[in-house]
Amino acid sequence: MKYHILYADNRRPLKFSGELLGENNSKSKDEIFAELNTRYEGSSGGNETIVKLSLYRTTKGKIVLHEQRFNYCEANLIYGWETPSLNAALSLYPDIGNYITDSQKSNGSYGKATVELMRNVLENHPEFEELWVESID
Repeated sequence: MKYHILYADNRRPLKFSGELLGENNSKSKDEIFAELNTRYEGSSGGNETIVKLSLYRTTKGKIVLHEQRFNYCEANLIYGWETPSLNAALSLYPDIGNYITDSQKSNGSYGKATVELMRNVLENHPEFEELWVESID
């Protein structure tokens, strides 16, 4: 276990000892680049907002979700510039089950970034599969 310090807008930094369970970006740089190229051919180009989710477990079992939004533009992709986060948020959950339940939308679905994050988490921590997979029996 190692110490992590996470930063969010309008909040004190959060420091804890624990592990990174998984991370996910809502789109890969290749997907963004393809979209920007398509726009550039027929329009003025533009910026893309990318959501990055990082899920941590503290040594006491609490779950920390760090959500960051980045603005990648064509120049960043071409030149490899790092873009600072547009905004960031932290959410705390008593356990992974609560995170899964609270992430569900009112219509019962989950966002694309959340689904991909959980796929990443399950690759590293298959013990959470029974909490993620819906059972109807």
